[in-house]
Amino acid sequence: MLMRNNPNSKVILTIGIVLVVIIGLIIIVTQKEKEYTFEEGFNALQEIDNKYNTSFRTERLNVSMPPADVIPSIIKDIQSFESTLDKKSQSPEVKALFLFSDIRKLMLTSEWYFQKGMELGDKGLVNDPTGFSCSETQDIITATFKFLSFSIMFFNIG
Repeated sequence: MLMRNNPNSKVILTIGIVLVVIIGLIIIVTQKEKEYTFEEGFNALQEIDNKYNTSFRTERLNVSMPPADVIPSIIKDIQSFESTLDKKSQSPEVKALFLFSDIRKLMLTSEWYFQKGMELGDKGLVNDPTGFSCSETQDIITATFKFLSFSIMFFNIG
């Protein structure tokens, strides 16, 4: 009964609640980033590939690639993984993980562009045996426009 009427007890209770909230926030914020070994991070990236039934080891342009509509989701998952890494870490293992995940995202982006380019077809290709002529100008402009619109769609996802 003495504690309820004592004004100091309310101050102490308020300070206690504030401290608990601050400590909780510190724990949540510091646990977001993890100091991975390269092997742990590499395995986590392989799990992302497994989720989409693909593997960087077996992918080949025009042979074995994840479908273009799945690639943005894979990249999003890789970016989520990267957000768990300690960006301030100077360890060679974390640096290597960032480098590997960047390479993986570039590989997937290349595969996505390749598939979108294949959707455009052969018209306007500049490497055909006869080269290209003025009569193909409109095809080249149309292909360029479509390619740029594909790029805008791809990079606006997420």
